[in-house]
Amino acid sequence: MVLKEKFKKNIKAVVEASFEEYGAPLFVISNDLKTLGNDHVEYGTHFEVVAYEKGINVWHIFVDNDRQKVKKVFSAQFPVKEKEKFLLSMELNGETLTAGIGDISFSVHCDLIPEEFHIGITACEGVNHFYHMKIVD
Repeated sequence: MVLKEKFKKNIKAVVEASFEEYGAPLFVISNDLKTLGNDHVEYGTHFEVVAYEKGINVWHIFVDNDRQKVKKVFSAQFPVKEKEKFLLSMELNGETLTAGIGDISFSVHCDLIPEEFHIGITACEGVNHFYHMKIVD
C-alpha cells in the first residue's frame, strides 16, 4: 500500500504492526512509482525501513546498469518478539533518517532521499499484520 499524496522532509510516520514466527513489515519511501496496467503500483528506486525478528534494517533499492541493486544503509540487532504488536517508526529531518521500533531508534545521514516522496507500507517474508498508521508532518 502506498499513499497517493506526496510528502516532504520533516515528517514522521508510525505504524503498529506484528508478525507471526518471522516476518518483515516495512515502510517504503519513494518518488519513483510506476502505475501498471491493472492500477497496481511498482516501486523503482526506493528506501525500506524494515522490522524483523532480529531488529531493524534500512535498505536503498535502486537500478544501476539495468540491474536492481540493494544496499544496506544501516542495521541494528535486538530481539523483536513474534505475535506481539510493536510501533515501527521512521522520521525524516533534512538529511537525517531516524528509524525505530518502540523505544529503540537510530539515526543516519541519508542524503539520497528526494525532497518529495510517497510513503507506503508492505509486508515481506512470513505473515505480517498492520493495525494502524499515522503520519505527522
